[in-house]
Amino acid sequence: MEKEYKTVSRIAGPLVFVRKTDPVGYNDLVRIATPSGELKTGQVLDTSDDIVVVQVFEGTSGLDRDARVRFLGENIRLPVSPDMLGRILSGAGKPIDNGPEIIPEDKLDITGAAINPVARAGPEDFIQTGISTIDLMNTLVRGQKLPVFSGSGLPHNDIALQIARQARVLGKEAGFVVIFAAMGITNEEAQRFITDFENTGALKRSLVFLNLADDPAVERLITPRMALTAAEYFAYEKDMHVLVILTDMTNYCVAGETEMFLGDGRITTIKEFVESQTRGSDVDIRDKEEKALTWDGNNDAIKQIARVQKLPASMQMIELSTRSGNKLTLTPNHRILTDTILGLRMAPAGQLKKGDRVAITSKINVNTAIPSIIDALNENTIVFFDKLVRETSKQKLKKLYGSLKEACKESGINYSRLTDSESFLNVKEIRALIKICPELPIEKAISAISHVGGNRLKIATAYANDDLLYLLGLVASDGSLIRNENSHIYRVDFSNTSSDLRKIYKKKITTIFPNIQITDFKSQDGVSICRINNKAYCDIATFFGLKDKEFKKLFSLPENLISAFLRGYFDGDGSCIVNRRVIQYTSVNEKVIKRLQQLLRRLGIASIIVDRHSTGTYGESNVFDIIIRGKRYVNLFVEKVGASHPHKRHKLEKVKDNALESAEFEYAPRVCGTLIRALRHKYGIKQTQISSNGQLSEVERGFKRISKVQLVKCMEKFSQLVAENDEILKELKKHANDEFILDEITDIKVTEPKDLFVFDVTIPETGKFLVGNGLIISNCESLREIGAAREEIPGRRGYPGYMYTDLASLYERAGIVKGKKGSVTQIPILTMIGDDITHPIPDLTGYITEGQIVLSRELHRKNIYPPIDVLPSLSRLMNLGIGQGKTREDHKQVSDQLYAAYAEGRDLRGLAAIVGEESLAERDRRLLKFAASFEDVFVRQARNENRSVQEDTLRVAWALLGALPEAELVRISPELRKKYYKNVPERNSK
Repeated sequence: MEKEYKTVSRIAGPLVFVRKTDPVGYNDLVRIATPSGELKTGQVLDTSDDIVVVQVFEGTSGLDRDARVRFLGENIRLPVSPDMLGRILSGAGKPIDNGPEIIPEDKLDITGAAINPVARAGPEDFIQTGISTIDLMNTLVRGQKLPVFSGSGLPHNDIALQIARQARVLGKEAGFVVIFAAMGITNEEAQRFITDFENTGALKRSLVFLNLADDPAVERLITPRMALTAAEYFAYEKDMHVLVILTDMTNYCVAGETEMFLGDGRITTIKEFVESQTRGSDVDIRDKEEKALTWDGNNDAIKQIARVQKLPASMQMIELSTRSGNKLTLTPNHRILTDTILGLRMAPAGQLKKGDRVAITSKINVNTAIPSIIDALNENTIVFFDKLVRETSKQKLKKLYGSLKEACKESGINYSRLTDSESFLNVKEIRALIKICPELPIEKAISAISHVGGNRLKIATAYANDDLLYLLGLVASDGSLIRNENSHIYRVDFSNTSSDLRKIYKKKITTIFPNIQITDFKSQDGVSICRINNKAYCDIATFFGLKDKEFKKLFSLPENLISAFLRGYFDGDGSCIVNRRVIQYTSVNEKVIKRLQQLLRRLGIASIIVDRHSTGTYGESNVFDIIIRGKRYVNLFVEKVGASHPHKRHKLEKVKDNALESAEFEYAPRVCGTLIRALRHKYGIKQTQISSNGQLSEVERGFKRISKVQLVKCMEKFSQLVAENDEILKELKKHANDEFILDEITDIKVTEPKDLFVFDVTIPETGKFLVGNGLIISNCESLREIGAAREEIPGRRGYPGYMYTDLASLYERAGIVKGKKGSVTQIPILTMIGDDITHPIPDLTGYITEGQIVLSRELHRKNIYPPIDVLPSLSRLMNLGIGQGKTREDHKQVSDQLYAAYAEGRDLRGLAAIVGEESLAERDRRLLKFAASFEDVFVRQARNENRSVQEDTLRVAWALLGALPEAELVRISPELRKKYYKNVPERNSK
């Protein structure tokens, strides 16, 4: 009898950890029921005396510790039947072609096993792919495993489709089947595969498995096993010869200008971050302990970055814009947390369309710190501090270093200044003293600051406070900062027509700097200006980003200081538009507006950015507005930011009193419509009992979203009609109070990359990170994600140590078994990260398989298809499948001669670039020309061109060799030269 457990102890990524009492088998199938009643499927990944690790194929969203887990005592099985041919299945083996369910002849365990070497028969039959570079020089033999090593943006999928269409065994076409499995592809790519198979008729002899990029990552681990299980069924049960093509994912990356949030509050572009960490393409940085803002499934969190990646840009990028003002460019397969009818799902950018909504965290939380005034000052600034602290510091220095002179020598502190009757040091020395004596209140003991030749400026605070940040907000909005080191000009101006605001400015600055000199005057245009000429104050304003209008430093401040800055900026240049019921910030600088919006997000205030054309006193210009509306966000603004300006404070209250019930972002996920319908049907509740506006029907059918305000009202009605502990009601309440908002995509288009590279970071625990103003995007690869969630000790470049075994368990299922008529041949296609053939996946694959086909980015840039580089490519079983009676007697020698001549011609390109082609010997120029002709005539062929090895490929090869003197064809026997050299038969026209 199956036992059901309610002992979930932890959920990590795609894994669920369950405490159990009875024995559980490795790879056992698992059924998991969520609290809302949804059923999910999983598989036992690991088991110990008391804990079972289950990988969940549909993802762990919706699961919590109340989930019910049932171990079924059997492995995952694929229903198999001869009727599978011509069908298209999901990565989990379920029909997705609108055809009927497959009536199984049998159900086979997908785990499979490697073929016993003793039971293997030697491969010997040539498989023609119709691609010359493979058929002649890297021949595929029945029963072989021959991978294709590709890179981001290279046409490996086109090659896979071409092989699937054209592959056949010469003279033995009957009983030949192609099984095609694509993992991590977009809907658009899937449709292209399906259309190609259907239009060319290849589907009749094929079985297709499609795992989409928005399917759970763990499903990608079972898709190839599904395909290989089907292959073994057709090969060993139905005596067919099967070619299995496995094509993997394109790299997930974003454009370099994308901004990301680090855990300590730093904002950086992903390009700057990745390139500051490494010069490599894919590097482990865990020793640097950098952290980023991520999403754990419910809230934002701060997690360690494990790796960084810098990869060649794909041929196409997706550029999307959202209602809030987000602009993001990323590769088509890079996933974004998106609202779907089934709930929040990670969807590839290539699948998104205008009107879709993506998730943004309600509030951006980072680790914060309050900078001291010392942090903001130039290191040569003179600092005066309390004599008692000076004496205590001197005693500590003597104790640590033996003498005061030795202490000053080691720490870089000026001995005469430290022993002078007046207590002062420069900022650099103060910082050194603080580092040595962290327990002493040195910052709090500072009484005044000064620069060389300047007056002593009294200071009443040791750290940045609300008053200082408010002042900086006023200057940032309605002031200017002029700094010229050569002319010793350090000027900070604040100008505003409001006398009340100028009074507030002067009052607050004198509370911080009691004796600061303020010049109050009117400009020639009649503008009232408060001017301060002081280097220290200018240094502080520069430190917080007022000179370059970059307010990144503010992002890591505590909320109260951010609120003070935003209040100052609002008092200076913000507005309340009462008749539109909105709060607004305005600037001609888009960068400033973007930063202000990010600062508002730190307080949990959502907004939109609108750009408009303005005609004013100083001519025409583009103006950017931040718009805040809706009761929730207006109330938050009034509560956390507010205004000190009397007139604006009054208008804020008016906007608050008349605010819209909800704003653009305050919508619940689409799945709420399904949950409302399920709850009504469960209890027989009519729509009119819940809502009287007549829109509930459209919400339930997924045509409209319900606002969170309306959802709360519905919950109040439901609470009177259904059981308080109803699971569906609990799920609805969770969505009404979730910690994200939904941002509508307003524009999406395909563009060319602006940079040669794209970038990514890997955060193992969650596989996600935050960009823009809080967009949640994904990054992890399947094996890494599983390994990280299991908390395994990582192997090379973050991949689990068992990856070699995992790959071998797939590749070693190819071959020919003695006594069986059928066979399984494999062509796995692998994307090399950064075109790095030493990357763990291609490197380990090369150990297991019998050669490799390598795609060349250089050939691709020359617009040569297929861009197969024959020099690093190799088929170790080639000689077993070619020659007299199989292909042709000259096959091997022609291949060797082409290879030798092309390799020598390629080497000569470097010499020609240095000395010039005209300086080369005649033979060298001939080989140089041969290399170019080889690429343009032999390698290049059309995507639908199916070359016969005997009638086409060898004919083209001999035509190329005819351009070389016969005496130079040293790798071809005299007999074959006599038969074929410059005696190439015309292609049979029949």
